[in-house]
Amino acid sequence: MSKVKIMIVDDSPLIIEVVGSVLRGAGYEVVARSVAVGASAAILRERPALVLMDVSMPLVTGTEISQSLRGSRTTHDSVIVLHSDRPADELVTLVKECGADGFVRKTGNPRELLAEVSRWLAHGARKARGRAAGVLVAASSATQALVRDAIGTRATVQATDSGTEALRVLYARDALRSVVLGSALRDLSAATLWRKALEVDARLRGRIVVVDEGGREERVWPPDVVWWTRADRVERLVEALALDGVEG
Repeated sequence: MSKVKIMIVDDSPLIIEVVGSVLRGAGYEVVARSVAVGASAAILRERPALVLMDVSMPLVTGTEISQSLRGSRTTHDSVIVLHSDRPADELVTLVKECGADGFVRKTGNPRELLAEVSRWLAHGARKARGRAAGVLVAASSATQALVRDAIGTRATVQATDSGTEALRVLYARDALRSVVLGSALRDLSAATLWRKALEVDARLRGRIVVVDEGGREERVWPPDVVWWTRADRVERLVEALALDGVEG
């Protein structure tokens, strides 16, 4: 069984040696970079489960690296946490600004370090499970872009403007968390796709959103279908897609 890979990005050889020794002793595979420049490429290449990212490094800071990786599909399953001895309130602010998952303080206590590593690895596992089931978007390119922005990294998106292609995805029985249907699809009606989606997977009931793209279909939708317009809050769309509890 392969070991869980953890990457340390820190310009201090001592930190790399001490932290790396603790992690290896706990059974983790450890890779390290002492130079911040090129760290982004290394993370994309290595795809570690967890990255312990130093904040203050020459030339490129850890927050800049984290920000550059935010939203990358390749690093979706890598948890990036800032690793620093700065005060917790300052680290909370930095995490929000750079898009890292969180932070681990440098306390020098091996037991605390391993507990934090275990906690953040569990966080990564929850993220991966939340994204395992994606969202099918059968709608115009404008609606596709809107949904992608609303979802962010909470789930993978399969998008098409073709109802026929959407049917193919449905019948392939890929794991779907929810479905977004545009009201003005070019070849099949949203109502047809709604019926087919429930035939394929009844668990999608209550997780299908129809987006008003103009030319609204003259029909009465069941109460478990959410009709969403651009006048509605984007948060309502995320809630309707059952993504409000999924960590991004």
